[in-house]
Amino acid sequence: MPTNRPSRRHFLLFLLLTLFAFAQLGWWIIFQMEEGARVSRLQEDLWAGQIATARQWLEVHEATYAETWSWLAQTFPDLELQPGGDFAVSEEARQRLDHLARGRVRMFVWEGGFFTLVLLAGVGFMLRTLRREILTERRQSVFLSATSHELKTPITSLRLYLDTLMERDLPPEQKRELMTVMQQDLQRLTDLIDRLLQAQNLSAGRRSASLQLTNLTEETRAALDQYAGVFGLKGCRLDSRLEENLFALADPDRWQVVVKNLLDNACKYSPSGSPLELRLVRAGKQARLEVTDHGAGLEKGDTERIFERFYRADNDATRRARGTGLGLYLARVMVESFGGKISARSPGPGQGSTFIVELPLARGGSDA
Repeated sequence: MPTNRPSRRHFLLFLLLTLFAFAQLGWWIIFQMEEGARVSRLQEDLWAGQIATARQWLEVHEATYAETWSWLAQTFPDLELQPGGDFAVSEEARQRLDHLARGRVRMFVWEGGFFTLVLLAGVGFMLRTLRREILTERRQSVFLSATSHELKTPITSLRLYLDTLMERDLPPEQKRELMTVMQQDLQRLTDLIDRLLQAQNLSAGRRSASLQLTNLTEETRAALDQYAGVFGLKGCRLDSRLEENLFALADPDRWQVVVKNLLDNACKYSPSGSPLELRLVRAGKQARLEVTDHGAGLEKGDTERIFERFYRADNDATRRARGTGLGLYLARVMVESFGGKISARSPGPGQGSTFIVELPLARGGSDA
């Protein structure tokens, strides 16, 4: 499949880099071992040459034992004169060579250990990066497929209704019904395109939030009024409770988008007719928005990843419900631009979810 080619290339690149790194480590180990052996051989050759020179000197000079010992100490301090009149390497010199060899081994162990840790850290980083890229590619593939479906469905519906209106002479009531459905499809297309543009602008940092003193209660109520038609269309029942006059520094338009995205997510993954609860209350110095559903629920590991761009939980409900994986991502980015935080909690799959938004209350608002 075409979508697997980049992942395969990344895997081969990662494998080649790993093999190269371990080959470098192996070469370094062999080099250090050979270097230690080479130093020992050079020292042994040097001592052998010194012994040969000392023997020649002794043959030329008829020196006493004391004179020979004095000359030897000044010329070749690593040698000693044995009782039989021959020369040999002193025990002290051999101990120094052994200490030097042990020191090189210790240095090799420390340097090798450090190099191995750096290598493993690099391999781990590359593996993590590769895994992230593969996941991103998969999410983008799912996103493109879902977006194509989300665009194609209302367009197909609009084309069918337009053909019907143009080719058939319908009663006024049926025309109004078709026009209403067409209006809903157009709104669906508009919402999807707006969501895509918002995601692009936010990811590119093109539009910063215009923070102002915002009545969260009124803006939430306005979002609920605009979303009322969607509830009827999707068969969801909403129970809302809004505490009056909660003010925070926020962007009113973006706050409404946050509310709509959370409601859309809750309704999308809940059975038809399932109740939804929305609460906007004061919690200490925070304004707290909670949206609770009784639908698909979340795995423990999904409660944080669900806010990543293109991410969709892998369960039967998400496979049945179409989506782009952008709604909760947009909600998170927008809430964070207000200086707030968003989180999710769920008892487990099939047991519903609660999404929580917390914003600092503004001075001069309801916390005054």
